[in-house]
Amino acid sequence: MPDYASSIVISKFGVLPHIGRGEQVTVRDDIGFVHSAGEEVEVLTPPEQELYFLRVHQAHIEMELERLLDHPVTKQLKFHPELYLNSSAGNEMASCICGLYRAIETARDKGVCRQSRIVTLENHLILLLLSSQRHNYTSIVNRRSDIASSSIRRAIEFIEANAETGLTLGEIAVAAGTNARTLQHAFHKHAECSPLQYLRRFRLQRAHAELKFGDGSGTVTEVATRWGFFHFGRFAIEYRKTFGEKPSETLKG
Repeated sequence: MPDYASSIVISKFGVLPHIGRGEQVTVRDDIGFVHSAGEEVEVLTPPEQELYFLRVHQAHIEMELERLLDHPVTKQLKFHPELYLNSSAGNEMASCICGLYRAIETARDKGVCRQSRIVTLENHLILLLLSSQRHNYTSIVNRRSDIASSSIRRAIEFIEANAETGLTLGEIAVAAGTNARTLQHAFHKHAECSPLQYLRRFRLQRAHAELKFGDGSGTVTEVATRWGFFHFGRFAIEYRKTFGEKPSETLKG
């Protein structure tokens, strides 16, 4: 096995015993095998079996790991060899591997370029592997994840308390107790948006609430301006896309 790659093995049918890191793992319906780069592995091939075998470049895995840790990887990454496919994460990993095989076969058989699909699935698989499969950096990754969750909570509290002011990403990061790059990554991972996108959505929700439940004394322009929307055409488009009606219709209703 090349030193530059780790691999994942799951069964299509049959069983296949593997010996790695001094222990035997029998690949079957509910158990897969994760081989760490640079380690010896012995495969006891049975007469009838068919497998999904996927090799992932170590540089790609370590690049994602460094992004999760926010610092360089100094020790060789070693995975626990037994992959439990009955767990939700293991099941998702198996589905991702099958999806990769289908995407590659489609690209080869039909000559269709599916490179973006393949890259997306590979990146998702690497993230699943690092976040769900036990390895020698697991405790650090989990600790970083806990820190990220706390930072997000502090950032959200600060955003919602100061949404009417001209907030910047730097100010939000300082309030969250982290740097802008780390906060951006944490938001994209846990909230599926950036901090400033969250701020914009919250401001839009507050503008909607004021138009719908306010005393009706303010105009749409005044409400939009108060919540940081100065391009009224874009505000109206975004508002209608989100709430299904024009701001003026909400105000009249």
